[in-house]
Amino acid sequence: MKDRCQSKPLTSQLQGAAIKLPDSVHPDESLFRAQFTLAGFKVSRKLLDSFVDGFRRFNVDVRLIHVQNGKLENGVHVNACALPLNGHAISWLRKTSWYSPRRTVIYAVGNTKRLNDFPDLAVNALLQTGTISDVLAAIDATQPILVRGISESARVPIAVPVAIKADGKSLIAI
Repeated sequence: MKDRCQSKPLTSQLQGAAIKLPDSVHPDESLFRAQFTLAGFKVSRKLLDSFVDGFRRFNVDVRLIHVQNGKLENGVHVNACALPLNGHAISWLRKTSWYSPRRTVIYAVGNTKRLNDFPDLAVNALLQTGTISDVLAAIDATQPILVRGISESARVPIAVPVAIKADGKSLIAI
């Protein structure tokens, strides 16, 4: 029987960089943990902690930056952000040095009516109530691109409930 410590070195890909795990690490003993940074602006600490807990289900570590005053140190690489859907928060986002349209995953807290006020924002997940179930649904939809890295053309579909009313009839769909 082959000794576990004699197995081949493991490598894993995360955002284009190969990471070599020590020879003594066996896949059954230690799982590779992906990591990314999530900035939260004008959202509760409880909501941000829900993201951390939710991403743990996928073996992903989240580095949180809770921004309350609108300032974030330069040079910080942020992969995703959570913010309310309002003019102040969107203006702040667009002014940050780390924001890259369509390359930063955006978790927006608000309703579809407010989302329509920002058609060029490219929100990846809409958290209508900011509950744990909203957060978990958003994580389920976005975790694959955060772990693999997001390219300029990568998009995550948004599923929102809609009501269509025409000719006196109503249809509710996703």
